[in-house]
Amino acid sequence: MDGSDDLAWFSSTGPRMGDGGLKPELTAPGVDVLAARSQYASEGSGYYQTMSGTSMATPHVAGAAALLAGTHPDWTGQQLKDALISTTARTPRYTPYAAGSGRLDIAAAVRNTVFATGSVYGGYRSFSAPAGEKSQKTVTYTNTGSSPVTLHLSVQPSAGTSPDVFSLSAPSVTVPANGTADVTLTTSFDAVQTGTSVSGQILATDDAGTTVAHTIIGAYKDYEHYDLKVTARDRSGRPLAGSEVQVTDGKSWNTMVIGADGTGTLTLTPGNYTV
Repeated sequence: MDGSDDLAWFSSTGPRMGDGGLKPELTAPGVDVLAARSQYASEGSGYYQTMSGTSMATPHVAGAAALLAGTHPDWTGQQLKDALISTTARTPRYTPYAAGSGRLDIAAAVRNTVFATGSVYGGYRSFSAPAGEKSQKTVTYTNTGSSPVTLHLSVQPSAGTSPDVFSLSAPSVTVPANGTADVTLTTSFDAVQTGTSVSGQILATDDAGTTVAHTIIGAYKDYEHYDLKVTARDRSGRPLAGSEVQVTDGKSWNTMVIGADGTGTLTLTPGNYTV
C-alpha cells in the first residue's frame, strides 16, 4: 500500500494457485518507505533512502507481530495472526483477493480487546459439484476484556459476489469476558458461478455501531473442463514417446507431450478442437 491506502502495482494478488485459496490476508505500507541505505548502494546518498517493494512491506508485518507478541506473550502464532488480520484498517474498494482484510494497523491490534478468526475459506469445489453443495466453517470471536461484549454480525459480499453465497448461523453473539464464542459460516456453492472466486467480509460491530473486528471469507468453483487423451503410435505400432501434439480450437494452440507409453492428456474447456 502507499500512503493513501492505494494498492501498489507490484503487489501480489490472489487467489492462491492450485486451490483458489484466500490470499493475501492483509497489506502493509510498501511504497516510498524511508529505509536504511547500504554504503554500497549505487543510488542516493547518506544513511537513508526511500524504497518501494514487498521487501518494504514485510518488515512492517514482522515488526507488528513482534510488538503484539510482546503485549500477549502467551499467545500462539495463530492468535497473533488472527489479531493482525481482524483489526486492519479496511480498504473496501478492494476485494480480499486483492488486498486481504485491509492495511495493517498495529495500534488497533495492540489496543483492541476483541478479535476474530482472520480468514475463513469456504473451500474449492469442482464444476460438477452436486446441487445443494455447502460447506460450514467456524468463526471464533475472542474477548480479552473484563466484561462481556455483544457483537452484531453481518456479511458484506464483495462486488460480483451474490448475497446468497455466504450466511451466518446467528446475527449476533455475546462473547464472555476473557472468553470466546463461535458462529458458523455456511458457503452455498449453488450460488457460485463456475470458474469464479467469490469473497467478502464478516463485520462484527458493537452496540455503538463501531466495527471492532472483521473476517475475510472466500470460495472458488472450478471452471468446466475435461481431459482429452490422445494415443500416438508410429506406422509400426510403437509409442511415439517424446513427440508433441498440437491441439487447437482455431483461436489458441495447446501443446500435448506424448509420454513413454505413447499417450498424452490435455485439460480443455468444452469446444471443438483439431488435433
